[in-house]
Amino acid sequence: MKIISLILILTEDCNFRCKYCYQTRDNRYMNWETAKQTLDFLSPAMKKNTGITFSGGEPFLAFPLMKKVVSYLKSKNRAPAKSKKFSVSTNGSFLDNEALDFLDQNRFRVELSFDGRSQNRARRKNSFAKTVAVIKKIVERKHISFGTNSTFTPAAVTTICKSIECIISLGVRKISVSLDLTRRWNRPSLTKLAGEMSGLRELTLQHYRKTGAIPVTLFRAEKEKGIWQCPAGSNHLTVTPSGEIWGCPTFYEYFKGKAATPAYREFYFGKSTGFTEDFEKMYRKISSHYRRFRMDNYYTTDSRCFLCPLVEKCGVCPVLRKPSNHPLLYVPPYICEINKILIDEMENFARELKTGQPFISFSC
Repeated sequence: MKIISLILILTEDCNFRCKYCYQTRDNRYMNWETAKQTLDFLSPAMKKNTGITFSGGEPFLAFPLMKKVVSYLKSKNRAPAKSKKFSVSTNGSFLDNEALDFLDQNRFRVELSFDGRSQNRARRKNSFAKTVAVIKKIVERKHISFGTNSTFTPAAVTTICKSIECIISLGVRKISVSLDLTRRWNRPSLTKLAGEMSGLRELTLQHYRKTGAIPVTLFRAEKEKGIWQCPAGSNHLTVTPSGEIWGCPTFYEYFKGKAATPAYREFYFGKSTGFTEDFEKMYRKISSHYRRFRMDNYYTTDSRCFLCPLVEKCGVCPVLRKPSNHPLLYVPPYICEINKILIDEMENFARELKTGQPFISFSC
């Protein structure tokens, strides 16, 4: 067992109420005892450059614990070659000078959730201006690897281009675009999405011609050939505030209230504070269930995904979708349509970048 990514959910509490958030808000916080036992237990399986991500809820509600974990891991791995890579996903509302100094000093990767022009509507009222001010401070920090993630619902789909244009203007060099897949996208929404993604492609190309940079991660490179495999539960693990180990945060959230189901036992590794010498055996057994989530094992209403010509360019989270009562390998039609739109624009971008021949596109 080799862990290359470990997510610590420091709390399930959050000061935002994002409309699309898949997580159930709760007042649960990880304590130091659970964090230390988890790190001590999993440390032998961590590679020298294992990524440690602090997540929530809003992880800066548990800032003292975050600092303690970083200090503890650095004390155990003093050689630079053995240093862990720290990351945090945050809404940015608690990033004052103290927090920014801490992130800078420890060379964090920071992913800040910011929805641009739909921020006040989708995330928190009157949070746009405050988040912009925080972003301007972060981009000036030399040792913080910074990026944003913007999530768009069907209701906010027409704000994609203007939102990303706004974020680019703030000097953000790494911009991820996500779509809320926990809601069904109807045909009008999909049509609007196609137009916005075409416009986003053109916006990104214009920025590239001016600066030589491609800030939108969707367009940075064509997907490598090969069948997509969900990394959850193999060399990626997540630990909850109470010390439960799952393949990723979405599986933990999906199986809340389903402890009596057979599937729950297939994907739940157990508690980090209660494992015995049999963990390696249990790990191999549980991780084998996660390995089912290869794109060629999925299916749609009409066909098996391995028959699709786009199978090597596609990837689908098994739990973030509607309806949630279908088998985990089922791909709803709207997700299939969304992926086709995204793949098409990725290919158009790569082709135009290579040939210089423009495609007819919608304007932002």
